[in-house]
Amino acid sequence: MTDELLELRALAPEVAAPSESTTAAARAALVAAFAAEHDGPTHSAATWPRRLPGRRVRRPVRWTLLAVSVLATVVVVGVVSTSGPGGADPAAAAALGRLAVVAAAQPPFALRAGQYLYVRSSSDYGGSYDSCQLHTPDRTEIWVSANESGLQRDTILTPSLFYSGQAGECAHALRAARSTVGTGATAFAPGCLSLGPPDLARLPTNPAALRAKLVARKIEGGPPGPVEDFIQVGDALRETDAPPALRAALYRVASTLPGVELLGHVRDRSGREGLGLAIDDPARGERDELIFDSATAALLAEQQTVLSARSGYRAPRGTVIGWAVYRSAIVDALPAGTPTHLQPACGKGGAGSARRGGPRLTIVTGAGAPTPLGGVRPAP
Repeated sequence: MTDELLELRALAPEVAAPSESTTAAARAALVAAFAAEHDGPTHSAATWPRRLPGRRVRRPVRWTLLAVSVLATVVVVGVVSTSGPGGADPAAAAALGRLAVVAAAQPPFALRAGQYLYVRSSSDYGGSYDSCQLHTPDRTEIWVSANESGLQRDTILTPSLFYSGQAGECAHALRAARSTVGTGATAFAPGCLSLGPPDLARLPTNPAALRAKLVARKIEGGPPGPVEDFIQVGDALRETDAPPALRAALYRVASTLPGVELLGHVRDRSGREGLGLAIDDPARGERDELIFDSATAALLAEQQTVLSARSGYRAPRGTVIGWAVYRSAIVDALPAGTPTHLQPACGKGGAGSARRGGPRLTIVTGAGAPTPLGGVRPAP
């Protein structure tokens, strides 16, 4: 049983949070990534088509809309580990247990006809370009409907040098990176846009069964170990519509991961206060941190900070080298000018075909003859 005093301490810690928390990551090859988005490759159905390569990047967002009929009342199953080598430290386990209770009490997403789940993320991940380390800020917006159609809009913002001392040797890299600044969009036919890991809504909500699938890498691929386990928990919570029972189970799973620490109350890069939890990866020389809203259990943000010289950054321990913040809402329309009623739809597990729809616009539909666009362009 979870110690209730530890739960209270986790929600209102007396100890001040560290000034920085999390682990370093790189987002790189901006030119190649942006160009690839518009070259018309074949995509898997119901997947987000864009992934930025790098030394350590956030997972690509992949959407799987939750059925509207999900029950609003859920039962939380599982016992939180409170100490020992088999789980997070006691304070972290208590905090995660409380987040599980809060998550289970939240209502599920229920989109009416014509409504969209809107998710906006802003991020700045240190990236390498021709051996030069840069700040690479960007913004991603996604509108997704209950039939898995919608729009993804990506804006690459003006990059800058990570270190001022690189001004001479990295001027060429900075110019090349700045050439990618701008906005591109992808419109999706029904069944072609999904959130989260594959079959998110079908994952078990029993914590033990969910942990077994996670550790066996049957949800997502990746290296073994608790650091990757922690990152994949974040993948299922970040920019997804995971049902309340699944969110609760994910927090229960996180409480069993060795090395997870409670950071107390911290602020994300937009100034919002949340509960910080982190795990260190000595091999990468980085710390990964997730920041949660203690009132709703929503994932507010994540950060990556320098742990040691192994990170590859000439920066002191605790330096934030990557961050992202997330916001979501239900809205009643797509941006003006977005192509709609695209056909054919993507079949379950089938392939989606991407094609150009205009300058910096990609259209993803299922196999077969696509709907003529008629010159329609997304709003700027």
